[in-house]
Amino acid sequence: MIFFYQEKPPTAPSPSQHVPKDPFWTSVVALFKNKNFMLLSIVYGVALAEFAAFSTIMDPVLSYFHHESFSFLGGFLFITGGCVGAFVIGYVADKTLRFKFLLYLIQFGASYFLVVFCLCLVMDSEIAVMVLVFFAGFLTIPVIPVGFEFATELTFPMCEAMSAGFLMLVG
Repeated sequence: MIFFYQEKPPTAPSPSQHVPKDPFWTSVVALFKNKNFMLLSIVYGVALAEFAAFSTIMDPVLSYFHHESFSFLGGFLFITGGCVGAFVIGYVADKTLRFKFLLYLIQFGASYFLVVFCLCLVMDSEIAVMVLVFFAGFLTIPVIPVGFEFATELTFPMCEAMSAGFLMLVG
């Protein structure tokens, strides 16, 4: 079966496919010279660190302040909220193309919900804590698709894999 596949499709999938791509090291140097991309890399790294830190400490914190089985529900709601948020905010990003504003919204909103979550832990309201966990996930996880799309826009003639790979390296 391998012998019957074509190396390239007969027509390009998009007009940008006809734009010549730079060699690897030229692209790496261009990434480091792109000030906006480097700022995006810092914001992306901080946002993923916030996501990883909250995901790591959520189980012991919820187990300490509430029942053991309660932490399972918190993790489920965090990931579910993140999937819903990635879909909704990704859709909004595609329609409005306001990536910088959406990254500000995601970062400040997620930080706000995480701080309020920490303050609400001492209160004995499990429903409020779960709502905050859902919205923290809703605004924390969408940084991944929005960050990748914005990186692709910032480094357009460059291959998408270069900007995405560097963001994964930073994150």
